[in-house]
Amino acid sequence: MSVRLNGPPVMHLVKKVLDCLRAASPELLSQADILASCGVDLSNDPEVAGIVAGNAKVRCEGGLLAYKAPFSVKSRSELRALVASRPEGTSLRALSEAYPDAADDAEALVEEEQCCWWIEHKETKDRMLYPRDKVYEVPVDARLQGIWHRMEVPVDQAVLKAELDKAGITPAPRSAFERNLRPDSKEDRKKKRKRDFSKMHVTNVHLWDELFAPGGEMAGFDADD
Repeated sequence: MSVRLNGPPVMHLVKKVLDCLRAASPELLSQADILASCGVDLSNDPEVAGIVAGNAKVRCEGGLLAYKAPFSVKSRSELRALVASRPEGTSLRALSEAYPDAADDAEALVEEEQCCWWIEHKETKDRMLYPRDKVYEVPVDARLQGIWHRMEVPVDQAVLKAELDKAGITPAPRSAFERNLRPDSKEDRKKKRKRDFSKMHVTNVHLWDELFAPGGEMAGFDADD
């Protein structure tokens, strides 16, 4: 890739073309369509045209270009079928590249509870869609639901543990939880050992009595302090 002294950088133009193709996905665009949409003239810029054509996310058909989305779905029904076939989850970010209204259709499916629901990925913050599995949908008696909603769970961890003990329920061991319950007292800490300087290796042993004996220069010094 050459360095241009004049005009926009090559990769800036490449990104403009990719954004243009993504916005028009899944339609095929000619070089004239791209010029009219984003102002990049691929016919007069073979370097940019070559990089775009060789991009893994670009599909070329008979001189026309199109954005190649991770999933080839074009409607809500196809989107529903795709999510239902992937129990491992499907990225909403990847789905949104399939066609312009893909993200809206995914949200509509979630709101209508037709086939899927999502959770947010902790690391990428991308929302994942999963198929609704009837196996995990268990009917709950209305009376039990009422008891559950009326029950107040203590917020304080120590109170919660006391209530569990009173009910004869042993909570699962959680070291962090147990540490929070233990009082932070100085008595539980390991006492610092006093240093006995008299047992240390001293090179000038002959000066010990002269310095620390009564009347010596260091007579008032406490070696244990």
